[in-house]
Amino acid sequence: QMRSAEPHQVLKRKGASTELVREHAEVTTFVSHQWCGFLHPDPDFVQLRTLQGMFHRAARGTLHLDTDIVSMVAFQEKVTERIEKLCACRYMWLDYFCVPQPSAEVVDSDAYHAAVDDLQKAVGSLPFYIETCAVFLVLAPVVRHEDGSMNDYR
Repeated sequence: QMRSAEPHQVLKRKGASTELVREHAEVTTFVSHQWCGFLHPDPDFVQLRTLQGMFHRAARGTLHLDTDIVSMVAFQEKVTERIEKLCACRYMWLDYFCVPQPSAEVVDSDAYHAAVDDLQKAVGSLPFYIETCAVFLVLAPVVRHEDGSMNDYR
């Protein structure tokens, strides 16, 4: 059970990340989320706890998803089919885990400059990641940003 979010470089060093390859795409969820901090996406672990709960509910069959009519018509997919796709996913793409984070390195070090270069390449590859993954999930619970403002997209 994850209890804190560690940046890409740390997960990579621990062997806790893998490269996204086409063979895994059919079982990968792309997670789009809001950043609640300036240097960390989820300093209080609120969003990731919400994501964990969602995956647990999906596995138990008690997950309720909101969808809009445009998505249902455009993708011709029922909510139950989306939940089944989500349950089939074994990998997750989330920027903080999958994209080098320069803020995790010492400024002006070689590692910092390499992370900046790799970050730029990864951002340029976002359309590939989004198109390739089986599920695109927007994670946007009501949460307070560390600047005091509320992120509420209801």
